[in-house]
Amino acid sequence: MEKNVKLSIKDIYNKKFEKDVKGYNPDEVDAFLDLIIQDYDAYEKAIAQCEARVNELNETDKARATKVEEIIQRSQKDNEELRKLEVENASLKKRVGGIKPSDNVSEENLNQIQRIHELENFIYSIGYDPRTLTKRN
Repeated sequence: MEKNVKLSIKDIYNKKFEKDVKGYNPDEVDAFLDLIIQDYDAYEKAIAQCEARVNELNETDKARATKVEEIIQRSQKDNEELRKLEVENASLKKRVGGIKPSDNVSEENLNQIQRIHELENFIYSIGYDPRTLTKRN
């Protein structure tokens, strides 16, 4: 902010006007009042500049807050998706826990193992032991 102010509060308070026969010299009083008017004008301009800057900063802060909120929401969604993938990964690890790195595993092999597992469960559910295919008691 530019300092265009010529008078301080002390200057205004301590100002003494010279008296003539009819009272204070009007030209001296008018000149002093002109200085006060100029200072008030400078104050009003400075206040307007400050208010404009505050408004600009508020708008910038609102835009940043909106962006931060969007980032937080995206991060929360990403975290939820990551948790789902971690659960899925743990489930897959459990399913293929006995497979060694040297084993040749494909999606087709895993699907066949899943199908065999489902068939074993079905055979067991109808009363047979899937390992021996004998009737259970």
